[in-house]
Amino acid sequence: MATVYKQHIGLLSPIIDYIRIEKVNALVASGRRVLDVGCGPSFMAPRLGKRCNYTGVDWNPDIVAENRRRFPDLRFECFDATQAWPFEGNSFDTVLIVGVLEHVTKRLEMLSEAARVMVNGGQFIATTPSRVGGVVHDVFSSIRLFSHHAAEDHKDFFNGAAMRQLAEQCHLIPERIEYFELGMNQLFVLRKP
Repeated sequence: MATVYKQHIGLLSPIIDYIRIEKVNALVASGRRVLDVGCGPSFMAPRLGKRCNYTGVDWNPDIVAENRRRFPDLRFECFDATQAWPFEGNSFDTVLIVGVLEHVTKRLEMLSEAARVMVNGGQFIATTPSRVGGVVHDVFSSIRLFSHHAAEDHKDFFNGAAMRQLAEQCHLIPERIEYFELGMNQLFVLRKP
């Protein structure tokens, strides 16, 4: 469990996490069936759990066990989200992948599964560091302002054009692509037609 929590250690990491989480939280309507993929220590659960039907997913069984202990009224599942997901199609109104895509190489597989489990008209919300944000993160992690564990785990950074290409392959429609946190992070909102 310590590995995932270490990804959020750094003098400025809690501030960056808070801004990212609140940006996503503001986009999720109450009453939605929400799947939070790569939930980690579940920063979204306290914000969405009381007003949505929340399910968190993580690959780490220790993290999932801790989330179940902390949030006994919410659902948490443990599986590798780059593989087939154990949910029926059309099960969720909103799929969140917040601060995760930069840590995986099988993005197409993840987005394909997100599209499969979303209802028609469903919403996909993701955040990732921009390429500039990745460089800044690497530099600031070397002086412990950001987590060096997260920096070491970054696989790649991409931009709006790459997300549009992934969305097209998964038959999702980009609705909103924007930078935030002074251009260091990016928000993607896609819709299933």
